[in-house]
Amino acid sequence: MVGLIYELYSTENPYQFYVGSTEVGLERRMRVHFCTAKLRPQQLVYKCLNHYDKGTWRIVLVEECDKTGVELKKLEEFWRVTLRAPLNKLRAYRTPEEANEQHRKADAKWRDKNRAYKNKRCLAKYYENHEANKKRSRDHARIWRADNPEIVRERTRKYRKKQNIFPFFRAAQARAAFQLKIST
Repeated sequence: MVGLIYELYSTENPYQFYVGSTEVGLERRMRVHFCTAKLRPQQLVYKCLNHYDKGTWRIVLVEECDKTGVELKKLEEFWRVTLRAPLNKLRAYRTPEEANEQHRKADAKWRDKNRAYKNKRCLAKYYENHEANKKRSRDHARIWRADNPEIVRERTRKYRKKQNIFPFFRAAQARAAFQLKIST
């Protein structure tokens, strides 16, 4: 299969051009561009396609090669950079490392942009339900204590025993407090 690198421009403004690649032929690629221009009018190349009359557009062969797929995209990227195509806003080919780096930057930008909104939304939801959750939790604990008095007694006993690990220290504190009380 033959790969083609082409330049797409309007005769009304030949300095605004697009460099692309195709494996299907130039005329068919031109028709696909016009169909896509209706679907994606916000992209720069398609804004220009919609702005100028359809009859003014020309597609010119830049290079014919026997490359396809990734190799064709690499060649398109070479011509895009060499010709400095103003309507190409995206790169034709990126290495996997470049793609990962671009995704990382886009994700970081999105997180920074949406952090305040997300935090505000989460806090509002938290405070909206906070009092109701607190009351529900207290009610649930009270019911559980009523249903499990033996477990509550055992846990209370263990807690108090743990608090009296150093009974001589507590006794010394009590004596000091008593002495202070007597002396005053």
